[in-house]
Amino acid sequence: MAQNTANSQNPGVKEEVLEEVLKIENIEKFIVYYSPGKRVALHNEIVIGFGSQSESQGIVLNNKEAKKDSVSELIYSESEETLQLWRKALKSDLQPEKAHIYLEDLSPDTCLGFILFYLRVRGVDLQLIDRKWIHYVTLWEKGDVKTTGQPFESWGCLHNALSHTYFDRSEHENSTVFQEGFKSCIRFVVQLIKADLDPSKLDPLKGSEYYHRAVALLQHEYQEYKQMLNHALTVQLQLPLKDTNRKILVDAFLVKERKHLGTVKVFLRNDLENSWSKKGFAFMAVHNPDLVGTGSDITVSVDTSVGVHLKELWDKLEEMENDKWEGNRPTCKPRYTDLRSMATEPWYDENKKYTILGAPKKLPDGRMGSALKWDDVLQSIWELYHPAKDLRVSAAVSGGGESYIGTYLVHECKPLISDRKYQKQFMAVKWDHSQKDQSIIMSPTMKRYLAACAAGRLTLGKLPRMQELPQESNFDFETIPGGFVVLHKDGALLFDDWSRDQVDVDKYKSEFLKVLKRYGVVQEKYEEIHREVSDIKEITDQGKVLNRKKLIALNNRITKLKMELRYVVLETMTTNTDHHLEMFREKLERRWGISSKLVELYEIIGDIENIIKSYTEIRTNQLVSFITIYGFPFALFGGLFQFSLQDMHGPRLLGMHIIGVVLFLTLSVLAVLFLRQRLKKIDK
Repeated sequence: MAQNTANSQNPGVKEEVLEEVLKIENIEKFIVYYSPGKRVALHNEIVIGFGSQSESQGIVLNNKEAKKDSVSELIYSESEETLQLWRKALKSDLQPEKAHIYLEDLSPDTCLGFILFYLRVRGVDLQLIDRKWIHYVTLWEKGDVKTTGQPFESWGCLHNALSHTYFDRSEHENSTVFQEGFKSCIRFVVQLIKADLDPSKLDPLKGSEYYHRAVALLQHEYQEYKQMLNHALTVQLQLPLKDTNRKILVDAFLVKERKHLGTVKVFLRNDLENSWSKKGFAFMAVHNPDLVGTGSDITVSVDTSVGVHLKELWDKLEEMENDKWEGNRPTCKPRYTDLRSMATEPWYDENKKYTILGAPKKLPDGRMGSALKWDDVLQSIWELYHPAKDLRVSAAVSGGGESYIGTYLVHECKPLISDRKYQKQFMAVKWDHSQKDQSIIMSPTMKRYLAACAAGRLTLGKLPRMQELPQESNFDFETIPGGFVVLHKDGALLFDDWSRDQVDVDKYKSEFLKVLKRYGVVQEKYEEIHREVSDIKEITDQGKVLNRKKLIALNNRITKLKMELRYVVLETMTTNTDHHLEMFREKLERRWGISSKLVELYEIIGDIENIIKSYTEIRTNQLVSFITIYGFPFALFGGLFQFSLQDMHGPRLLGMHIIGVVLFLTLSVLAVLFLRQRLKKIDK
């Protein structure tokens, strides 16, 4: 008869149970194997947590096959008739040196299940064990990591931290490291049972090396989890509620990680700080390439307390597997007897509960059971559960006035303005008021999706990939009367949310066109200025000097460029005094970098003008110096000798006084040499 209740008069563990438990603690000769792909148990073999009993001569303790929530519950409630079959299947009556045990993990359920199995085979009445341990581990297996205790007080959490350190060190099946881990985990559970603690609120076990090691490892895993948050995809997804046609928005965590963090799910579910909803991450998808073929390389799970399911995802993954296999998917031994999947190795669905999905295991012939990649799974998740899946809108069309047509998903709408040259677009949509759901939850992911639609090039009429959604720092989201705007460096989206206030699309469109024109001119003038600077640099690098003609031409071009820039700035200035339109312009210009580029342009133009001015001043100074050095002496002595020698007698040549001319030239040359020497000393 099944044992369903614990002895209420003795909640602790009886002495006779303790004696048998102590035997387990001291066992050193159990031989265990890490073999998650094993399906058939031979005589004197025990397979815990997986396998097929109908194909086996040995013992298969598979709660999934028996439709139980945990291995521990299966063993605890199994009949005496089954117990006799177990004993018959074991040659050694479970003698450690002869039994061969195959495990898929070292989880709390695996270890407690082994202890319960050992006790039952040895004839111990499990009603003498407090039912709280079976109840706890069953909740844990069902994915409940909230009522099972806070991380550092939870048996499941501490146990997983302890057990997964052996997976990190174990390089292959049947390793001595895995056997060491099995013994450590069993001893840890035995110590907890002996101490009769509350598994959901453990008190410190001061004398237990396993407890203290588990705490230290858990602290390490928490630090690793914090690091994992930095490179994981964290989004909000819209999941269906069980037995209804309603959906709920939850925080999701998706990551590719090679480290074996057994407690990441606990931290995620209880992370009120980093989750947008402040309720923890209810959805988790993890890919560990090192575990390919074990069924644990890709796992997707949801918080069971939220009441959501992943049935649609399971159906889609199975459909994609069939397509990938192109009709050659192995179906010789379907795992599911109801044939919901004909595959020998289908996606795990937790006995149609659909709260945990796992990748197919390795096939009996050694091939991988899944043809899907991690990106395939990510894209399927996004297509099914992205938060804008049920959001229908009408798209604004050109023609003057407010005119909307059709009913589309936002990313399917065509833009009102699309500038291919500068890759900018303007899209305007209006909420379709005929849809049943009349609310939009503006989660960070919804905003990022709308920003991708505003950008245009990220969608091209298709659903943007989850991995390519713009970060919140890369766009602006602003509410306006009647809706909101999303501003991205590649475009803008105007959303009329069908409220009492009306959105004047034409005004926003007009402002967008002005900003676009200003952006285009700024880009063109920026390129022109760059060419001018490059030309000047090329001349100076060659050691040449800008001559007067080049300076005048350069000055004319700069003046023309500056006037064109000023004209366009004036032409594209807003004449509207509406605060929200001004905000729209200001943020769009800043997002496109117009203001900063204008400042740079004016600074560069100013620098070029200063260069021209400097060159002009230098040439002027050179001319003044030439006149001073050469002109002044000749003018001075010319005037002097003109009057002093005109009446003097002496030899003449062509009417000129020869001595006077010689004296004039000599003194002038000496004066020039003297002035040049003085200027050189001044320059030094």
